[in-house]
Amino acid sequence: MFKKILVSFFPALIYTLWPTLQPSINNSEHVCFIHQPYSSNLNSNNNNSSPDFVCQPDAQSITFRSPVDGPIVLAGTFGELRPNHFHAGIDIKTNNQENKPIYAIADGFVSRIAVSGNGYGLALYIDHPNGYTSVYAHLNEYAGQIGDWVKNKQYSLQKFAIDVKPNPNELPVQAGQMVALSGNTGSSTSPHLHFEIRDTKTEHALNPLLFGFYVPDSSQPLVTGFGVYPVINGNQPLDLKIQRFKQVVTGSYIASQPVIFLNTPTAAMAIKAYDKLDEAHNWNGVYSVEMFENNQYVFGYTFSRIPFEESRYINSLVDYEAQKDGDGLFQKCFLDPGNNLSVYQNTHNKGFIDLSDLQVHNLLFLVKDVAGNTSTLTCALQYNPALPPPIVPPNNYQQFFAYDTLNKFTTDLIELIFPKGVFYTDIPFQYKMRYPSAKEIEPLSPVHTVHQQSTPVHSAFDVAIKPNANIIPELMDKALIVMVNRSGKKSCGGKWDNGWLRGKAKAFGDFYIALDIKAPTINPINISNGKRMSKAKHISFGISDNLSGIDTYNGYLDGQWVLMSYDAKTSIVRHYLDPNLLPGEHSFTLEVTDERQNKQVFTANFIK
Repeated sequence: MFKKILVSFFPALIYTLWPTLQPSINNSEHVCFIHQPYSSNLNSNNNNSSPDFVCQPDAQSITFRSPVDGPIVLAGTFGELRPNHFHAGIDIKTNNQENKPIYAIADGFVSRIAVSGNGYGLALYIDHPNGYTSVYAHLNEYAGQIGDWVKNKQYSLQKFAIDVKPNPNELPVQAGQMVALSGNTGSSTSPHLHFEIRDTKTEHALNPLLFGFYVPDSSQPLVTGFGVYPVINGNQPLDLKIQRFKQVVTGSYIASQPVIFLNTPTAAMAIKAYDKLDEAHNWNGVYSVEMFENNQYVFGYTFSRIPFEESRYINSLVDYEAQKDGDGLFQKCFLDPGNNLSVYQNTHNKGFIDLSDLQVHNLLFLVKDVAGNTSTLTCALQYNPALPPPIVPPNNYQQFFAYDTLNKFTTDLIELIFPKGVFYTDIPFQYKMRYPSAKEIEPLSPVHTVHQQSTPVHSAFDVAIKPNANIIPELMDKALIVMVNRSGKKSCGGKWDNGWLRGKAKAFGDFYIALDIKAPTINPINISNGKRMSKAKHISFGISDNLSGIDTYNGYLDGQWVLMSYDAKTSIVRHYLDPNLLPGEHSFTLEVTDERQNKQVFTANFIK
């Protein structure tokens, strides 16, 4: 039935498409193939064909074993849409357990070790002679010689958080060697292995599922939404108009409205889609999206390779405003002028659809997963000039910022500098200022509302604010710029410069100067003065700070520096006691400072 509907929409396209919706994939367990891109056979006889990337092995194969025992079950796929970044690898489930063995996928050497209380947590990088680097993250523990090397380095630097690069001959590994135990460290929210494959030379993240790891996937992607943008002046989208649609058969969707009429001669589109794998319930990201207009390819992107320096362009690929409004992750099928993300292929007119001929324009979306399963969505658009004109936002802005140049906004009390590349589109910049009320004791300056929180920025911009009161010299180094928006309160730091406090921000909101004079808080979890701890394996504390954030934490056992692990998501620092610690009375001291160098100290004696 639905094939007939598609034929009526796209007669030339669909007979080519239908037999090839699911390209084959080589899924030999523990074997990786280098996969070469080739042009899709969709519209292969014209210049509008879309490039496609499928799992097509060449004659030479590279053997990679699995990084885990047993089947690979995924909680996350490559290129998934995450806050301010694309997911750079795959998340392999560990049955919700920690301390599962993690293996090197091939011979090589440890090229980098990064330990942090957030982000990747404990991460391990292995360079392989074939030009690839494998990455293993959220680990609980490094194995054997690697673990000893890391601990020695931490003690020599007297730091838990390190990012170091061993010499190539220091830590060689062999394929199948256990290199770590899985965990839940860093920003991980449940036990799993975050696994990546990178191009060693460029450090670009590559889709690991293009390397032959067997992950059963027989399900077509799920389309969960689509919308239309009326576009003015040929390239200025207005607010997204979410449309109703229905599923005709599994994997085939059609707009509920036979023809969507618009009151502008140009339109743009967005789609919301996910993928599900056979062995897990998670809603994962899709591999590619393509859009066809009247049988011609006009727009598409594929998540096969993502340079890390491009990851924040996710805020241009998705409809950032719709996301902030709670409408989910709509993926825009057009290009903002300041979007330099390299996942797009051969876009026509940057994805904008010209409806000025007053004819019906039939659109087809192909949404694919990496296994080749494909879902389709069809709709039709038509411009009707008899409709009431679109409501265009009023020009109540203070200054107009072009996306492709440096921009400045200054008053007697605030200075903002936006380097070239901060914006994805031209910005009609808005600004307001108010003086704090008598009940607001924190702000020491006016409160500056800088533009709209629903507008994304790609990189940091400079914020400089003047205080509205004299700050005594002894407290000058405690001052900082605070940003408040719907995500909460955040420090933007700050350094004094001729009466201005200067900091940096990567989002819009309310900005003001405040003082951080409060020391961090230390909450002992399992230690108190005089406590007997003969059976304790560790000493743990909860630490927190009210404003500027934790800067350093140092533990001392009997006056000697000892390693304290830190988990930012739980705000816990922990020292694992040496099993050979002698019985008797010992002292333990924890010192914690924040970014404004306020210091808190806890000391207790305990009996081992």
